[in-house]
Amino acid sequence: MKADLKPSAHREICDTCRRAKTICFCGKVKSFAAGPSLVLLTHPKESRKAIGTARIVHRCIENSILIRGNGTDFDRNEKLQALLASEEYHSVLLYPGKQALNLTEISPEDFQKLPYFKKKWRVVLVDGTWAQANRMLKESNLLKTLPQICFTPKAVSNYRIRKEPKPAYVSTLEASHSLLKILSELGRYPTPLGAENLLEVFDWMVDLQIEYHRAHSLI
Repeated sequence: MKADLKPSAHREICDTCRRAKTICFCGKVKSFAAGPSLVLLTHPKESRKAIGTARIVHRCIENSILIRGNGTDFDRNEKLQALLASEEYHSVLLYPGKQALNLTEISPEDFQKLPYFKKKWRVVLVDGTWAQANRMLKESNLLKTLPQICFTPKAVSNYRIRKEPKPAYVSTLEASHSLLKILSELGRYPTPLGAENLLEVFDWMVDLQIEYHRAHSLI
């Protein structure tokens, strides 16, 4: 049985995150601006989850863009079309495909030789379960046109309330945090002040969910 943390009608709701104030994470947020532009594409089912890590990322990173899908096909999403059409940015998809550039396997020297190194980076992240993410990519030709990047996580996910299908898989929030750190190590963008707040809010939310489950004998 899964816990339902959707706010009921009699509970006071936070105007910002739209969660019940008893489980609102806004007070934990120390927002900051990231170097790369992060575009978060959220599967409609994921947007209804008690802990939607893309929502936390969007709340923490001031210049992030959150796009909630009506389905798994984003080809007709005008907002995404406009973002990817901009020649000002080098747009990539963070996804561990066979042809993806692994950022943890390239040296800073080789990375800085890439022709698009100095362009502004726009990184698209697909938010959902891995099955949902795979379907979103499969059904969205627009996403298939993007070059892919990936990384090898240094640690397993701390998403203790959700089991990842493989040890190397992490949540959207953890992926965002790792991406910011790796791009800094490669010399493209400095790690923004406040980046660790992503993990602080995430850990707090996971602990809160576990506490809720224990209180209601769900674990």
